Amino acid sequence: MCPTPGRRLFTILPFAPIRGVYKTATRAFAVAANTLYELFSDGSYIMRGTLNTFVNNVSMSDNGTQLIIVDGTPTGGWILDLDTNAYQQITDPGFEGAVTVRFLSPYFIINRPGTGIYQISDEYDGLLWDPTEFANAEGSPDNLVAIEVVHQQAFLLGGDTIQVVYNSGASPFPLDTVQGVFIEYGIVAPFAVEQCANTIFWVGNDKSGANVVWMADGYQPKRISTEAIEYYLSRYEVTTATSYSYQEDGHYFYVINIAGSPSSLVYDITMEQWHERAFWNVNSGQYERDRANGHIYAFGKHLVPDFENGNIYDQSLNYNDDNGTLIRRRRTMPYFVDDLEYMYFKWLQIDMQVGVGLNDDTDYEGQVQAYVTENGIPYVTEDFIQYVTEGDIIVPADPQNTDPMIILRYSDDGGNTWSNERVCSIGKIGQYRVRARWNRLGRSRFRIYEVTTIANVPIFMIAAHQEVDKGNA
Repeated sequence: MCPTPGRRLFTILPFAPIRGVYKTATRAFAVAANTLYELFSDGSYIMRGTLNTFVNNVSMSDNGTQLIIVDGTPTGGWILDLDTNAYQQITDPGFEGAVTVRFLSPYFIINRPGTGIYQISDEYDGLLWDPTEFANAEGSPDNLVAIEVVHQQAFLLGGDTIQVVYNSGASPFPLDTVQGVFIEYGIVAPFAVEQCANTIFWVGNDKSGANVVWMADGYQPKRISTEAIEYYLSRYEVTTATSYSYQEDGHYFYVINIAGSPSSLVYDITMEQWHERAFWNVNSGQYERDRANGHIYAFGKHLVPDFENGNIYDQSLNYNDDNGTLIRRRRTMPYFVDDLEYMYFKWLQIDMQVGVGLNDDTDYEGQVQAYVTENGIPYVTEDFIQYVTEGDIIVPADPQNTDPMIILRYSDDGGNTWSNERVCSIGKIGQYRVRARWNRLGRSRFRIYEVTTIANVPIFMIAAHQEVDKGNA
């Protein structure tokens, strides 16, 4: 098991919420409240224009010379000229609003709110919209919810079905349906569809039910959610779900965020496995949904906006904390059961990277940013281990980091109650022969183990081993 990524603050935009982020070939943008900002590599930003709305997600795309922003309202469309930085609202009467927008060369393609209509702009011009250049997704009478483009083909995602169109160059309307392709699983949320790993992913809906997660395997839908994931989704209002995707260290991830849920669902596309991500609130002592609410890869960094404020973070597996907050990582193992007979658990050992504790005498990157005053005098609190100069990043001397621990507890009644926590060291720096091992773990007819780490150190778990004797029922 590899650790989830940590985060550092990249910049703070003056307004919230951040409604969307987008990267062109060379430039990065964010919409916060009613303002479009361009982001720069040093964390600075500049305002490029304003919108008429302040909340709800926006959709963005570009054609190489124009950036387009839409917000789902009838007049909610804006264009930033990427050559001159001129910014203006789309006023062409042929434009009647859009929920999502994508570029299907040489056109912008949109879906009109509350209809089954998809429409295209003039060639390479998002300011001009011929009112006759539209079509209905006629395979089913459901409304279009979102559009996503992959392989220069547009997936028209309706509430119950999906059609695929491409630019055939036909006249008078240049888009044609890919013959023989009709997917009878639609989408439940317009902002929970992602193009990633050379295909698309979405949270599905059809005439029989909802809350199944799909990926397109060519033109065939492939169910990737498990019964547990589908049960989790059914407990929340999924129509407002959002998603983002990214790749790091060869692993592609599809991340689903749901308002009101205590965690975010993450599908590791490379490993074909699910996990949850959450933010540990040290004040409430509870997990909350993950802070990240979008993603762009810009300036060699994975930049993710906070769902609640104007923060944009630099996210990386090289960081071991969440913008100064320790990450509480938890792994729950499957049931151990053998015909409901008693099992006597002699010992359990977790194979993992050990000897990773921090050195008290070193400045460490990753947790607390130290600042200096305008006159250059270092600012420091008694918790810091030494004075610092401008730009230094250090952590307080903390036994939790210098001698990191792994915490074990177990349940013998299906997770309803748990044992006391038992703590084991995973080694101070250089203690590479330490073993994360617990002895005399009692007996049970069926057992669940759970291990937790809370430290600003790398956490890599490889396997678990135990010795068990079978007893009499």
